[in-house]
Amino acid sequence: MPKYIVEWSKTYYASGSVAVDASSSEDAEDVVRERMGDYEGSMQYDADKDFVEAYEPIKENSNA
Repeated sequence: MPKYIVEWSKTYYASGSVAVDASSSEDAEDVVRERMGDYEGSMQYDADKDFVEAYEPIKENSNA
């Protein structure tokens, strides 16, 4: 039976809220955009954004 290389990506979204000191709503949004990678929140799985793709079968090495 042939073997295939299959690349995949499983998609999650994290969301939440945080209070920030800022001089305007635009500044508050900028602060959160800069720090978003450090925040933790609710994780939701989104199967509609998953990616799966199979490539040509792996050729077995023949030493004969």
